[in-house]
Amino acid sequence: MNTFKIWDEGIALADADYEFAPDSLCEQYDEPKVIVPRTVVPPMKRFLARIEDEGGRESLLTATRQVATIVDTLFARDDALKAMREGLLGWLREGRLVAYGFAIPRNTTANPEPIPVDLFHERHVNWKESSIKGAGLAFVSVRVLHPDWLNELKAAFPDELSIAGKTAKLGRPTSREAITAATQSLIDDGTLPNDNLQKQNIELVRKQVHKMFPGQFPDDHGLKNEAIRKIFVSQLAQLKARNSRDHKL
Repeated sequence: MNTFKIWDEGIALADADYEFAPDSLCEQYDEPKVIVPRTVVPPMKRFLARIEDEGGRESLLTATRQVATIVDTLFARDDALKAMREGLLGWLREGRLVAYGFAIPRNTTANPEPIPVDLFHERHVNWKESSIKGAGLAFVSVRVLHPDWLNELKAAFPDELSIAGKTAKLGRPTSREAITAATQSLIDDGTLPNDNLQKQNIELVRKQVHKMFPGQFPDDHGLKNEAIRKIFVSQLAQLKARNSRDHKL
């Protein structure tokens, strides 16, 4: 089987923790309005824990209510991300989700390989790089998908998936491709950029995806806020850069 097609349908590991998370955790993660480097959160937690042990946390909260509210919100966001990742790895270990990646060392003719379940532990995962390393094995460009998607692909494209090396695109676009196309269409017709709030524009892009690809993303699968935001912001930044260069010319 040409596993590239299977891999191509998956969600990058860097985004999968959010994409496969329950809506309640996504809402908790999206809630904070103040951006603070994640590296600051663990020391802040240790600091407040020490103050609480010494009996002084209540007075600190009374004196600095606004700061404490921000801190607690950030802690909630950090806890939500941790829960997302623990949940994702648990589902991968249980086989409720599957992952494919390119084994290292990689060559130009290599196809993605299924990743052994014993590697789905936090100590083996580099979330930012979408890579997994452990037990003498290493995989990069790791993507995650439901086993049901794999079965659907096998049933819908038996001939294509059985021919090694054949790389024709599947009829169904990935969520990344659909979001990119939808955003570009809104740029082309002048709807974007605008003065709307980012949350409103994310919903605008989501509706455009459903309009352009009807029935392809049931239950908004692959179309959560963070997935759309990343692509949406990137495309608008590229547009702004192009316009700036054209203006200089």
